[in-house]
Amino acid sequence: MLNFLTQNIKNKVINEYSLRIVVVLLIMVFIVCVFLISLFLPSFFMSIYKNSAVDDQYKMMLSNTKEDSINSIEIVKENNSLISVLSSGTQNISTSTSEFIEKIFLLKNQNIKISSISVSNKTNEVKIIIGGISKTRDGLTLFNKALKNSHYFDEIILPVVNLLKSTDIEFSITLIYKQK
Repeated sequence: MLNFLTQNIKNKVINEYSLRIVVVLLIMVFIVCVFLISLFLPSFFMSIYKNSAVDDQYKMMLSNTKEDSINSIEIVKENNSLISVLSSGTQNISTSTSEFIEKIFLLKNQNIKISSISVSNKTNEVKIIIGGISKTRDGLTLFNKALKNSHYFDEIILPVVNLLKSTDIEFSITLIYKQK
C-alpha cells in the first residue's frame, strides 16, 4: 500500500508517525515524572518539618542559655569546690580505687561473673561491695579463699546465705581495706 502513494504523501505519513511516537514518549515521560514526584513529596515535606522543628529547638536553647547564663568562671569554681568536697576523704588512702578493682578481677575465677562494684571511701578505710553471679558454690568459695589468701584486704565478709544454693548463686561480698 505504501508503494501506491506518492513520495510527498509517503514523507507526510512518516512525519506523522514520527510525531505520534514523540508525543507518546513525551506523555510517558510526563507520567513517570508525576509518579516520581508523588513518591518524593512526603519525604520532602517531612524534611521541611524536621528542619523547622530543629530550628525551633535550637532557638529555644539559645534563648534559655542567654536568660540563665552563668559566668563560666563561676561554673568552674563550683565544680572545683564540689570535687574537693567529694575527694577530701580519698586523700588519706594511698591505694587508688582502680588498683582495688584490678586486684579483684585478677583473683576471680571463670565461674564468677561480677555485675556490680560499689566503693565507699572513708578517712581510714575503703569499703568495696562486689555483687555478681557464681556458676557453682565451689567457684564462690574458691574466689573467697583467693581474696583471703591475697592478704590485700583486711576483712572479707561473705554471708552464709550466699552459699545456700549449689548453682547460679547471686552473691554479695564486702571487702574492707584499712589504712595503716
